[in-house]
Amino acid sequence: MIAPLAAVCWCDRAGYGWSDVSRRSPTSAHQVTSLNTALIQAHIKPPYILIGNSLGSYHMRLYAHHFPEKVIGMVLTDGLHEKALLKMPWPLRALQLIFFSGFVISILGSALGIIRLAAALGLFKAIKPQLQQFPAAHLKPILRSFSRPKHWLTMAREIAQLNVSGHQLQVANDLGNLPIINIKARYFFKPSWLTKWLPSASIEAIRDKMHRDLMGLSTQCVQLSADKSSHFVWTDQPDVIVHAVQRLLTPA
Repeated sequence: MIAPLAAVCWCDRAGYGWSDVSRRSPTSAHQVTSLNTALIQAHIKPPYILIGNSLGSYHMRLYAHHFPEKVIGMVLTDGLHEKALLKMPWPLRALQLIFFSGFVISILGSALGIIRLAAALGLFKAIKPQLQQFPAAHLKPILRSFSRPKHWLTMAREIAQLNVSGHQLQVANDLGNLPIINIKARYFFKPSWLTKWLPSASIEAIRDKMHRDLMGLSTQCVQLSADKSSHFVWTDQPDVIVHAVQRLLTPA
């Protein structure tokens, strides 16, 4: 569909990995400005293929809206859509509040070294066995990021600003004929004893609605299924993301 690119760039948003925490509100509009500045300062020239997972799909869509001349393709992995999220029913609003509270508690847990200890004991791998497929050298910095208070602080701040970002995204629903591959995971959370208390039916209903809306972003939007994956496709089936990028790079 499009010509091969010259480079691959992975960007940690402010507050994640080894990036500093930003004093600005972590909305999608701010993330787009920061990403564009980072690409310019790093001398990474367009054209770009953008890949956004979950909330990252918000930022990629808004970037493509503001800089259409720089973007020649986009991959969304179990992305979000603001139309459904801005009208979430109260059970899902309550779940969002629970997640927010968990992130706040994790700030303290990471500051006390509890999360670092949990990582050292293999708790993350026990909860998410798919992490074991990654080489230790690649996984180590990710787990170190999880162990830092700023990681959880940033997650709490982002979820607190989710509605603000959602309103910002309302301008980014017509991306013309931009080639987009929308990857849909099989479910948000894989069924287990840990997820029995969740309103799974409501979660899946709103996720189906979001994917229908995502398919209307472009006249060249194609959906791929990650049939063995939960919401975080990059851990469960990273090969599907690789296939999506290869598909965009292959001339029609």
